[in-house]
Amino acid sequence: MPNDTRDASIQPGDWLAIALTIGALAVSGYLSYVSLMSGESPAGCGSGSGCAEVLASKWSRVWGVPVSLLAVVAYVDVLFALYLDVKGKSWARRLSAVALTIWSSVIGGSAGWFVYLQVFELGAVCPYCMAGHGLGVVLVIVLICQGRLRQLWTGLIGLAGVLMLILVQMNSTSAVTTLQNTAGVQGVDQTDNERRTETLLNGQLILNLDQEPLLGNADAEHVVALMFDYACPHCRHTHAVLEQVREAHPDRVAVVALPTPLNPGCNEHVPGDMGARFAESCELARIGLAVFDADREMYAGFDRWMYEPATPRTAEEARSEAIRRVGAEAFEQSYSRPRTERMMARNVDVYGLSGADRVPVLVLPGGHEKAAVVGRVDEAKQVIDWLGLESGDGSH
Repeated sequence: MPNDTRDASIQPGDWLAIALTIGALAVSGYLSYVSLMSGESPAGCGSGSGCAEVLASKWSRVWGVPVSLLAVVAYVDVLFALYLDVKGKSWARRLSAVALTIWSSVIGGSAGWFVYLQVFELGAVCPYCMAGHGLGVVLVIVLICQGRLRQLWTGLIGLAGVLMLILVQMNSTSAVTTLQNTAGVQGVDQTDNERRTETLLNGQLILNLDQEPLLGNADAEHVVALMFDYACPHCRHTHAVLEQVREAHPDRVAVVALPTPLNPGCNEHVPGDMGARFAESCELARIGLAVFDADREMYAGFDRWMYEPATPRTAEEARSEAIRRVGAEAFEQSYSRPRTERMMARNVDVYGLSGADRVPVLVLPGGHEKAAVVGRVDEAKQVIDWLGLESGDGSH
C-alpha cells in the first residue's frame, strides 16, 4: 500500500504558522486565566486601565464564558489542523484545509469585531487583547499566502459563528460586581435641624444632602450615589443611564455625584501607572467640586456639559467652562478652599474602604440588600429593578 503522507520535512513556513498559533494561544490562555481567577488582573494593568475596562465589559464574555477561552479552543484546533496538514494522509490534509478555512474566518472576523469594540464602543484598548488579535490576523495572512485555505465557501460557516457571537453580545448586559449590605437597615435620617442625611455602604458613607453635589430633588424617595471619574468611559455610560432613570422618575430618584479620580496623584488606592487616560482626573474632579462649592445651582448644568461629548473634556476646557458659569473670582476661591480638597479625599477614602476595584460604583440606598454595584450599568431597567420602581415600592 502506497504511503499517503507528505514525505517532505517540516518547512520554515510550517514553523512560522505554528509559532504564530502558539503565540496567540499563549496570549488567549493567559487572558482566560485572568478572567476566570476572581480578583486577578493582567500584569501591568490596574483598575481603570484599558485592560481592566475591556475585561470588565460585557464584550469580554459570551453567555458568561470568557471570549479568550473560546479563542483557546480555536487555536488548539488550528494547531491540530496544522499537524494534520504536515504529517497526515491526503484525506486528513483535505479535512485540515476545511478546518483551517473555517477557523481563519472566525479568527479574522472576531479580530475585526473586538478591535472595533475597543476603539469605538469602549474607547479603551487592552494591549494583551490587541496582541492576540494581531497574532491571529498575521496567522490568517500567512495561511492564505501558503495556499492552505481551500474551499473558501466553507469560511462562511466561520463568519456565521462570528455573527452569532455579535448578536449574543449585543443583547447581553454587563456583568457587575455587587457589594453586599451587611450593616442592617440604614437609610434616610431627618435630623432636628431638618438636614436630610443618607447612610450608605454599611455605614461607611454618611451624606448630608444639603452639602453634596446632588442631581435631582433632595426629597426623592431613592437617593443613590455614584463614584465616578470623568475620564472613565464606563462611568460616562452609567451616568447616561442614571439620567434616563431620573428623567423617567423625577420625583423618586436623585443622584449624589462623588468624583473619585483614578489617578495615583490623588488616589492612593489605584496602581501607580494608569496611563494617559487618567492624567487629568484629579484636576477634573477638583474643578467639578469647585463649581459645586462656588454655586451649587450651577453644578447640574456643568455636570451635563462635562458628559456631552463622546470623549472626556480636557482640564483646560473644564476650567474655562467653570469660570464662565460661576465667575473667575468665585471659582478660584472655591478651587483653593480646603473643603473642596476634603470632599475629594473623602470620596477616595470611601472608595478604598468599599473594596471596589474600579469605577463606576453605584451606591444603592441604605437597607438595600446590595450596598453597591461595581462596574458599568448598561440599561435603565437594571436600576429601576434594583430600586423597585416598577412595583411602586418606595421603601428603603
